[in-house]
Amino acid sequence: RIMRERYRLVLLDEFQDTSVPQLEFLLRLFGPDHPITAVGDPNQAIYGWRGASAQALADFQQRFSTTPPVTTLPLNTSFRNDREILSLANHVAIPLQLSTGEVTVPSLAAADHADDGQIAVSLAPDIGSEGEQIVRTVNALWQPGKGETIAVLCRTRRHLGTVAMALAEADIPHEVVGLSGLLSTPE
Repeated sequence: RIMRERYRLVLLDEFQDTSVPQLEFLLRLFGPDHPITAVGDPNQAIYGWRGASAQALADFQQRFSTTPPVTTLPLNTSFRNDREILSLANHVAIPLQLSTGEVTVPSLAAADHADDGQIAVSLAPDIGSEGEQIVRTVNALWQPGKGETIAVLCRTRRHLGTVAMALAEADIPHEVVGLSGLLSTPE
C-alpha cells in the first residue's frame, strides 16, 4: 500500500528481461489495476539463462489488469538506422520471433528521413588487422566537421582497447563505452 501510494504511476523499462520471480514481485507490489506501463522488445530478450522471457510482454495485459482495456502500442519505427540495417535486423530476428511462441513482433521500419544505407562485411585474421581495417573504413566514410558519427561494435569487451588504440593512433576522435579499467583512460 505504501509503495502504491508513493509511486502512483510505474514504468517498467526493458520488460523483456523480467524473470518469473521479478514478475511475481512486481505483481504483488503494484498490480493488477495499478497504473503501470511496460516497455520492451521481444527481439532483445537475451536473459533467458536467468529466467527472463519475451513471453512476459505477451502476458502483461492478462497479468497486470483485471479490467480491460490495456492498450498495446508497437514502437517499431527506428529513428537511428538506415533502411539496409533495419532490413538485415529484421532478417536476423526471424528465428527470435519464431522462438517466442505467442509473441508477435512487428518488423522494424525506417523513419521517413532514413537513408538507404549500406552494409559491408570484412574478415581479418586477428584483432590488430581488424583495428587497421576499421581505421581504413572510418577514414573512407567519415567526414570530420559534418556532425556525423560512426559506431564500431566489438564482439567482446577485450577487443575494445585494441580498436580504441588503432583509432587513437590514426588521430580519429572516439569515445569508448563499456571499456574496463576506467582509471586507465585519460579522462
